[in-house]
Amino acid sequence: MDLNGNSQEIAGLIHSGTTAAVVRNARTGTPTLPISNSAADPFSGVLGTGGASFALAKSGTGTLTLSGANTYTGGTTINAGTLPVNTPGRLPANSAISIAAGATFAVSTYANYTLGACASLTVDGTGTILGTNAAAITGAAGGTVSLGSRPIALVWGGASSGPDSTHPPLVVSQGALSLNGNTFTVVVPGTASGTGGYTLISTSSPLSGTVNATPSFAGGNGVGGGKTGVASISGHNVILTVSGGAGG
Repeated sequence: MDLNGNSQEIAGLIHSGTTAAVVRNARTGTPTLPISNSAADPFSGVLGTGGASFALAKSGTGTLTLSGANTYTGGTTINAGTLPVNTPGRLPANSAISIAAGATFAVSTYANYTLGACASLTVDGTGTILGTNAAAITGAAGGTVSLGSRPIALVWGGASSGPDSTHPPLVVSQGALSLNGNTFTVVVPGTASGTGGYTLISTSSPLSGTVNATPSFAGGNGVGGGKTGVASISGHNVILTVSGGAGG
């Protein structure tokens, strides 16, 4: 399948045979391959062999399992459903991964998953219910999910005054999360955050590692006037504590 420079939405992508199956873009530009599937689709072919780059966007309630050595260099967006990646190296190391509310990035077949060395992560969850409002990463039971030291953007969709522990942008629903001084960008599209604590990442197991205590803010709001936000690890969570200034 050749995108020829055009974004082409398809209702599924299935290949599990021994013959080669390739999706590529032979022309310039970075089109998007939107896949909106409602079933369980296995794809053992290769996304991106030869030609120019393209991006992958998964939507629909189904599962799209990638097991080929994919080489596309555009972003990987999971808008709905589940995107399992069942062996190491199946996503390009530099892919920008984005997970929306209700979507799941599944890496449970890795004993220990590590985000690509040049990748970035953006998450947009608004709760903790998988398949509904959580932007989730599911690792292996008893394994680890390492985000290395890569930057993470967290879109806040909860309350504008703390405490709020029920609307984390990211949920790690299985596997122990490991961090290494990660820098967070907190995107606040609504009312600026007032004094209190906000859960940014919720996990099922205690966290290990460290975070950069000084997040940046985007989205036009951030924290209220005269206030500061500090990121830290607390038990199973990464939290943002907003303090200072007058009022809430």
